[in-house]
Amino acid sequence: MIYNLSKLSKICNFKSLIPKMSFKYNSWVFFYSFIIFFQNCDLFDLKKVSLNEIKKASEWSKTDQIPSYDECEVLESLEDQKECFRETLVNLIYSNLSKNELKSNDEINSELIIQIKINKNGNFSLDSIFDSNDLIGKIPNLKVNIEETIQKLPDALPAIKTNVGLFVNVKFSLPIKIKSKKSK
Repeated sequence: MIYNLSKLSKICNFKSLIPKMSFKYNSWVFFYSFIIFFQNCDLFDLKKVSLNEIKKASEWSKTDQIPSYDECEVLESLEDQKECFRETLVNLIYSNLSKNELKSNDEINSELIIQIKINKNGNFSLDSIFDSNDLIGKIPNLKVNIEETIQKLPDALPAIKTNVGLFVNVKFSLPIKIKSKKSK
């Protein structure tokens, strides 16, 4: 028996059946592929890290790179670079503070501690002042002058946390010794 395919295709409507089959076929292929993909979870290393491990990895280590200036980078040892940065910073702060004429009604021989923050871009900002002897109250404009001095510092090369290779924010404390004679 010979069938006329054109009549059969009109009766069965194969044209509408083929797209439905391909959609069902595609959705089953997608579904099984999705299941197989997630059964191979060995591809993902989902390891829980404890808070103590995170804190330990975040602590400053001897190998981490402190903030620096270009002139300090030529030195070979980290200790020499650290000393160069400290001396450069102290000299910059001292020279800027000494430009301002600060007066007090009292004789002063004391110190205060400033906490400086250097951000990921190497910008300086004053974080806090520890003033146990109330020097800020005894010397007018001292706090304003300290803030302006810190803001005027040239940008440094930021600190680097070497175990992750990222620039980081750092804070450090710097004592400022203040001596003055009683003004007349």
